[in-house]
Amino acid sequence: MNLKDNVEECLENVVDTCTHLNIVDMGIVEAVTVDEAKKQIDITMLPTTPFCMFLNSIESEIELLIKNYHEFDGFTINFHKSDRVWTQERLSVAAVNRLLS
Repeated sequence: MNLKDNVEECLENVVDTCTHLNIVDMGIVEAVTVDEAKKQIDITMLPTTPFCMFLNSIESEIELLIKNYHEFDGFTINFHKSDRVWTQERLSVAAVNRLLS
């Protein structure tokens, strides 16, 4: 498993406080870019709302998880807050099933 796969797997352990779903199934994670040579990790996310009060805690949790499992030289999280809107169509099938159960 490469570094990008490991990072994506770690992100599945970050849970949205409001829905109790992980941020991958929520469709919040848009992209994970890893430069393995430079050990640079960039994560792009689209919050469910630009006013989400939990973005700082989500960011902190991501940072702790990745630091615990991976050595890297650089790390960034970019939140799209104004140019695009999250919609429920971004939910994974697993997330929809969990919400409906």
